[in-house]
Amino acid sequence: MNLSRFRFKSRLFFYVNPPQRLGLIPFLKRQLLGLASLIAGIILAFPGVPGPGFVFIALAFLLLDFPGKASLLASLRHRRWFRIARVIIHRQLNILLILPK
Repeated sequence: MNLSRFRFKSRLFFYVNPPQRLGLIPFLKRQLLGLASLIAGIILAFPGVPGPGFVFIALAFLLLDFPGKASLLASLRHRRWFRIARVIIHRQLNILLILPK
């Protein structure tokens, strides 16, 4: 999935595009970057290690391609805590996250 952002007036929009066909080299780069982000997130999630581990794990979730990712994203979108988080991000940071149907 590609994450694109654009600005309209004073509001910032993030749009998650459906996956596109990539070549082998960009695919491998993206997988390696996602794996490195996942490892960094797990290390930062340990108690006593300062840092935002959950941010790196979320980034790894967006970068990595794995079976069932689309259905998992669709099920997350309908959860109450996810909708509340989107509203809070929209109100506090003026960022609107648009997910595909």
